Amino acid sequence: MKIKYYMLISIAALWFIDCGGPSEPKEYIHTQAGFKITTPAGWKKTSEDHEIYEFRSGDYKLVEVGGFDLPVPPEDLFSLPTDEFVSLLRESTLDGLDGYCLDARIRDYWVGDERKTVWGDRIAYRVQAKGYSTEALTSMVIDIIAIVHEEKSRIYMFASQIKESIYPQTKKVLELMIASFQLTE
Repeated sequence: MKIKYYMLISIAALWFIDCGGPSEPKEYIHTQAGFKITTPAGWKKTSEDHEIYEFRSGDYKLVEVGGFDLPVPPEDLFSLPTDEFVSLLRESTLDGLDGYCLDARIRDYWVGDERKTVWGDRIAYRVQAKGYSTEALTSMVIDIIAIVHEEKSRIYMFASQIKESIYPQTKKVLELMIASFQLTE
């Protein structure tokens, strides 16, 4: 009788894991900001507003994804030569890094890598920095990638803040989240 009981518990546990339990990825659609993103198992949405979703996994992993209107008319963005457009995107990404680090209470940060790249099918700019979090009391890696939706005159940013000692193991998950991002407008 005990064997049947343990088998029943084991089957129920497997069913829970395989049928939408907490180990499943989840897609989130932000209708106001115009994007969707999938979070891997273990990540939970902790807040949202009209521009941003915030996700956490544990105490030392944070991701914010948002879409922000630019004060530049769409026709002005369309008319920019590629070099000027990349320069505008770079400046916006670095400004985003400054604001993010200020809000996240990360001090003495320094940029370790910055580069033009592609995110989805759009020109993107990516910045990675390291700094000390006065809130978490540890060194963090900050990774920001940004694109501009020229037709909507909106910039989209993916910003992560991960404890430096666990960043190498978390990087693959972040790349999956970045790859899952899609514009919905």
